[in-house]
Amino acid sequence: MNSLKRVFSWVTKRIFSWVFVKFGIVGAIGILVNFALYWALTSILGAHYLLAGAIATELAILNNFALNDIWTFRERRGGTRIIVRILNFHWSRLLGFLVTIGSTYMLVDLMGLDKNVSYLFAIGLGTLTNFFTSDIYVWPEKELKR
Repeated sequence: MNSLKRVFSWVTKRIFSWVFVKFGIVGAIGILVNFALYWALTSILGAHYLLAGAIATELAILNNFALNDIWTFRERRGGTRIIVRILNFHWSRLLGFLVTIGSTYMLVDLMGLDKNVSYLFAIGLGTLTNFFTSDIYVWPEKELKR
């Protein structure tokens, strides 16, 4: 029970932090970048919607990486090379995607809940997954030397 309390305390400390707020701001910017690029590619350049979606998503991921690297987790960049951080960031986004889609499937198809409400909830779970993988795996805190 004590371990569960420590995990809960750690999670709530992370979620109610300035780092999480900055992460959310970067995510909102990423949504705007993604949609603006998608719109420009399909409406102005006439690109196929699937190709446009893939390009816009990748550029939004790279945009979010750059903003998180220079703003959200700036103090934690030290020990890991940038290429490793970029690759870790991409893998962590894949995990967030799988959590979002998997939880949507579970909520809609297995539990029979409304698809729109379920998807909003799933986006929240995916966002938390993305934040925690960024916090722990992509930009881990350095251990304090005693």
